[in-house]
Amino acid sequence: MKGFFIEKSGGSLEKVSQNSATLELLARGDGTEILMQEIKANKVIQVVSQESSSVMEFFYVLDGSLAWLKNSEEEILQAGDYFYTHHFKGKEYLKTLSETKLLYVSTQPIFHYISKQIKDLMEMVNSVEKKDYYTHSHGKRVHDISGKVAQKLGITGERLEKVLYAALFHDIGKIKLSDNIVGGHSKPTAEEWELIKMHPIFGKEIVEQSFLRYIGPIIVQHHERLDGSGYPYGLKGEEISLEARIISLVDAYDAMTTNRSYREAKAVEEAIVELAALTETKFDKQVYDIFVDILIEEGEYRPSEDIDDCKR
Repeated sequence: MKGFFIEKSGGSLEKVSQNSATLELLARGDGTEILMQEIKANKVIQVVSQESSSVMEFFYVLDGSLAWLKNSEEEILQAGDYFYTHHFKGKEYLKTLSETKLLYVSTQPIFHYISKQIKDLMEMVNSVEKKDYYTHSHGKRVHDISGKVAQKLGITGERLEKVLYAALFHDIGKIKLSDNIVGGHSKPTAEEWELIKMHPIFGKEIVEQSFLRYIGPIIVQHHERLDGSGYPYGLKGEEISLEARIISLVDAYDAMTTNRSYREAKAVEEAIVELAALTETKFDKQVYDIFVDILIEEGEYRPSEDIDDCKR
């Protein structure tokens, strides 16, 4: 019958996935969209005002739980609870406490705006990682650990969201480098190295064309070092944002402990000793200390006297 639609369980009009969430378009009509969003645990959701104040957005918790982060307090929402915005100005943040499923209704089309930009960016990341077999899932690993470090440093809300997105897309600028440079089987030549040092700038330019433009300043700084020896601008100390300092250390650790075509991965203990020796010159000591604590908590690393000596 015209105008009457049935969709079986598990079906949807369209679907887009990223590492931490899945968004499905269930129905649309006359500008209104009904979506279902599945989000992994410990992820931050940002609710922002729309261009038109008349837009209403409605979120119903189907499964899981999340916390509304209001000042120093938290209000827990569980299955059956809901929240919505109408004539809303500003930003609010929620954090998933477990894997969470939301029914999401918007009175303006939103799916394609979100899905296309996320899909395009993720395709770039995947293309970069396909160029170099050895960096497969590098962005996700840096994303996961950087988020944990940031939270232990007390970073919340929009700043935490910036860390998570910047960590995931930090190497996206490598899409503009040739396959031979990104996936080369030998150490880069001096000429190739100069091109590699441009990828943070390329990355900033790419994300600035998307809804994630606000992470550009972090991406462009993720290879800077405290003593000014990094690139592309040779920034020093507090000129480098805390968000970039977090990602730079986690990125360096993951690079050290991952095989490359021209060298084998370092053992975790060896990488930690090397990073310890570089704290306060290349890397932020507070970030390093919290990073090591996380590895210990997760059973990835057992401290030894060598590390204690380096830290002293």
